[in-house]
Amino acid sequence: MRALAVILLASVSCSNELVIIVNRGGNQLVGPAPAVPTSGTDTTTEPSSPSTSGSPTTGSTTSTSTSPTTGSTTSTSSTVGSTTTPSDFVVRDVLVSHPDASISDPEFDAIEGRVVWQQRTGEELWVARLDLDTGDLVPSDGQGELVSKDVTPIALAKNGPEWMQGAEGPEILFSRIEEDKPLVRRAWRSMDGEWSSQPILRTTFGAAPIGSLDAGDEEPRVIYRDVRTSEVHWTYADGSAVGDLVRDPAYSPRWVPGTHDVTFSYDGAAVSLNVDTQELSYITDESANAGQVFRFWSVETGAEMAMVTDDDAPTELVIYRLEGEHWEPIKWIVPPEDYPYVISPEPFDWRGRTYVSYLAIERPRNGGQDPAEVWVASVEPGDDLNYRVSESLIRRRMDPEAFAGNDTVWIYYTDNDDGHRALRRCETGL
Repeated sequence: MRALAVILLASVSCSNELVIIVNRGGNQLVGPAPAVPTSGTDTTTEPSSPSTSGSPTTGSTTSTSTSPTTGSTTSTSSTVGSTTTPSDFVVRDVLVSHPDASISDPEFDAIEGRVVWQQRTGEELWVARLDLDTGDLVPSDGQGELVSKDVTPIALAKNGPEWMQGAEGPEILFSRIEEDKPLVRRAWRSMDGEWSSQPILRTTFGAAPIGSLDAGDEEPRVIYRDVRTSEVHWTYADGSAVGDLVRDPAYSPRWVPGTHDVTFSYDGAAVSLNVDTQELSYITDESANAGQVFRFWSVETGAEMAMVTDDDAPTELVIYRLEGEHWEPIKWIVPPEDYPYVISPEPFDWRGRTYVSYLAIERPRNGGQDPAEVWVASVEPGDDLNYRVSESLIRRRMDPEAFAGNDTVWIYYTDNDDGHRALRRCETGL
């Protein structure tokens, strides 16, 4: 086993039942624009028709399963392969960015309705808005407010800018080249509308920052990667403490909302690490071959949840729940036969229920290169909702994310057309 090390800080406790989603097999959104022919000009509307997965396990089952950490118990579980859609749902897949605009790796601020993105080669970092009534990008070229120049290119950073939430409101985390070295910075918008930024201490050679997302948090935190060594570290946003997490992970670790825990894959296992107490807990053992790991809260049950992707063959999305001290699989979500792998799952809440959006793709670990479809499913074992929200036209889709407007929730995704990245929006019918 590889060594793990963190700095001991204050402890944060959490109470509630814990539920885990494991994706065994294969990403909220929100600023006026000149009138240009983009939003709504490239629109596909088609009736939704259920399709059946080729999985032999489609349908509800009762099974006896083995807890990844504590032994064998019996639980009721279900497999969802054939689709169930919201009533009267019609697929609407719309271009929202200007046809000439290439918007790389957009990330969304659900609190103030903004989108941050950077040019892939690092020249500029921009913020735009999403109209909460229409879902349109404002302005449609994404260039609403310039935040910074000379940011670290995505090819080096391996990720674009991200949002961080805290007591000072939403801030942007990004990496900028300074004296020929990348350095993690935090940016904020002042009352006069101007953007300012400052470096985070001791993050030289840092890139791909991931911020904690707890609104009102007095101690927001940052995960970042050293571009020289691929080691992943964490720090308070004010740079007052720095600790090590893991070396060269397959996917970026993520903060668990409401805690000081970080989730990631470690030697094939899905784990959580509390950076205060240094306590490492296992969600699965090494046999799970875990890739991406997420934990989050279900508004429907009050349970904490998480998602984990299988690193090699993500042919289903598996949901686990912590029952006492035992992790129990309670649901398997199966993609359609033509797109048999699940990647980029991400949870979202809407009107008292929790769902997951994901990409169904032809080959695993190939997001943005292979044709893919955007799907939405319920995470609850008693709900068979699992349906396609993107049009049937073949596209190289990537990075689906949910954003709640005033009256509905949309799924946005990036359409990669030979390097030109267009932002599109799907209705969900929810």
